[in-house]
Amino acid sequence: MQSYESALQRVLTHANRMQPECVELLGCLGHCLDEDVTAPFPIPRFDNSAVDGYAVADADAYRQGPIPVVGLVPAGSQAGTVLQPGQAIQVLTGAMVPQGTFAVVMQEDVEREGGTVRVSVPVREGQHIRRAGDEYKQGELIVERGTTVTPPLVATLAALGRTTASVVGSPRIGLLATGSELAKPGQQLGPAQIYESNSFALSAVLAHLGLSAHLETVPDDVEATQRVLENLVNRSTVVFTSGGVSVGMLDHIPASLKKLGFESDVAGVAIKPGKPFTLATRSDGKLIVCLPGNPMSALVTFTLFGWPLLNGLMGLPQPAWRTAKLERDETNRSDRDELVPGRANWEPAGTTVVPSPTVGSHAVAGLASANCLIRIPPHSTSKRGDPVPVYPLPWSCLS
Repeated sequence: MQSYESALQRVLTHANRMQPECVELLGCLGHCLDEDVTAPFPIPRFDNSAVDGYAVADADAYRQGPIPVVGLVPAGSQAGTVLQPGQAIQVLTGAMVPQGTFAVVMQEDVEREGGTVRVSVPVREGQHIRRAGDEYKQGELIVERGTTVTPPLVATLAALGRTTASVVGSPRIGLLATGSELAKPGQQLGPAQIYESNSFALSAVLAHLGLSAHLETVPDDVEATQRVLENLVNRSTVVFTSGGVSVGMLDHIPASLKKLGFESDVAGVAIKPGKPFTLATRSDGKLIVCLPGNPMSALVTFTLFGWPLLNGLMGLPQPAWRTAKLERDETNRSDRDELVPGRANWEPAGTTVVPSPTVGSHAVAGLASANCLIRIPPHSTSKRGDPVPVYPLPWSCLS
């Protein structure tokens, strides 16, 4: 049985960055950019007005009497008229500034009288004009390779006329839920059955990470387990299994791994919940991540190991442990690190964390109100006010 740190290190040695893919813009969100993005043209492309107002040609326009307005340039229209001294042209926000413009005066700073305007404030050269190339010169670097694609970055790419971008590829993921006691939601339950939830939890967290998975379920049958697992391995980069990985009579995952040519790189971790966690590898680079069957254990081990593995494959930043002050005493009587669900809160004096009430690793809703995991060392009590390590859950805003 390995320590948490040792197991994570072994997992990350297999997180080899995927090959790049060319993806449509909306499909890039949350992925790692695999190219430098440079400006294909100056940004802004042309001198344009930052306000609704009037383009004037003279520094002393405010001292002049009524100035004739000789045109209107809305956004999207070419400024065909050359502005002459003693004239004004009305321009709207984003409109191309006419040739000959000294400055743009806000419409609030002029008095319009029919076809003329009076400028009521001093005029400074270039005021309210966005100059071509002020933001980026043509060929200038806008975003570096390795940047995570956010909504503003999607907008930036669209503003450059891009329809696609090169991002680090996404792994193909398989999910296998095991157990004869499991029934699909909507089916009639047998006397000793429960509804299967792990595949829904894992599919949901994968969707939150911008990923999808091919899902299979299998009863506690050794031949069926091997057959279905082999099918998932053939079509996936990484397969996540839940249940059947411990040492019980009907835990058929370990035997199936051997039959399919996999070796266990991690086989048991000194954490609670999640002790049975297993990472199996094969010489062709295929990975099988075996999560315990208890719902909380499955999500805890996915958070601690599966999430970092996927981030590594996709070139994304790794989640990090933080420190918070404990709001309630917490005792760990076991000989393993205990991961307690908690809710971190940001206070003026620093981050605090409240352990969530839970009844064990089998609890479906044990993480429902949590946004982090609190790590309590073996055979220890952490007191209220003590600093404790906290780790974000993938779907939380804790970063």
